[in-house]
Amino acid sequence: MTVSAIAEPLSDEALADRLLSEPQALCIVNSRRHARDLHQRIAVAEGARHLSTCLCAKHRRAELAAIRQNIKDGKTVRLVSTSLVEAGVDFSFPVVYRAMAGLDSIAQAAGRCNRNGELPELGRVLVFESPEDEDHWPPAELAQFAQTAASVLRAHDDPLALDTLRAYFRQVYWLRGDEDLDAALVGEGQDAIRGILNALRLHRRKHDLPFADIAKAFRIVESPLVPVIVPYRPAGEPDAVPRRAAPWPRVLEIVPETDFLFLCYSDPRLADPAGPRLPSPFARRCGPRVDARGRGFPSCRLSGLQSLSGVR
Repeated sequence: MTVSAIAEPLSDEALADRLLSEPQALCIVNSRRHARDLHQRIAVAEGARHLSTCLCAKHRRAELAAIRQNIKDGKTVRLVSTSLVEAGVDFSFPVVYRAMAGLDSIAQAAGRCNRNGELPELGRVLVFESPEDEDHWPPAELAQFAQTAASVLRAHDDPLALDTLRAYFRQVYWLRGDEDLDAALVGEGQDAIRGILNALRLHRRKHDLPFADIAKAFRIVESPLVPVIVPYRPAGEPDAVPRRAAPWPRVLEIVPETDFLFLCYSDPRLADPAGPRLPSPFARRCGPRVDARGRGFPSCRLSGLQSLSGVR
């Protein structure tokens, strides 16, 4: 497989045209909004598919199975996805487009190209940058990696060459610095220690390692969001929740779990004890974590649940 960067920024219109020129192609972008917008440009074409965490786990499993079968059968597949396909998904496409990202993400995307060596020729991985569009920017925690990769690739031709990777990680660590890379606050009050490694060094002498405090302090992704559960309704099935006309706050994050979408909001009004609670039909499906009025799961209080009942 060959991995190369496209020199000029690629608009969604131009990217859609490239995807439509390929019988089988995968395009990985950095945000759900970008995946949705790009998919809408090709949605009427044969083989257009979409994957993101806007689909709950059950829905994604059905889509993944259908996509794998279509690839195996040699049917047309033009898949637009977020980075969720970069780990644990064994797709194999002849052509992969990857929006600019950290070089480790680009390497993962390359693993979805000619994965099984089934092509008579080399597969192609093409890294592109989109014109400035704040709606399509990557999440804040990933933006610096994408910017660093773009800077490094201006001086290196092969994104996955060892010298390119060394330059990339050297710059990432220099930009972040030791304090930012290990900024967790371990413990509480005056005894709190900045940095997990510092806490281990200081406590090592006393043979009293603060494992509980470290577990509490460690976060893979910092997020102040509040979870709200919405049931998944496949097409053709009746609504699990009665519909009501009520305003729906802006969705900021969606996390998959089994048959439900866990939608997270930063709106503090969702935690208002006086706010409306989940209707009984939904609460019964939630299981033992909530009763028929949603008690025991405060973040289940929300407005306008029904407007996303059966969300795709």
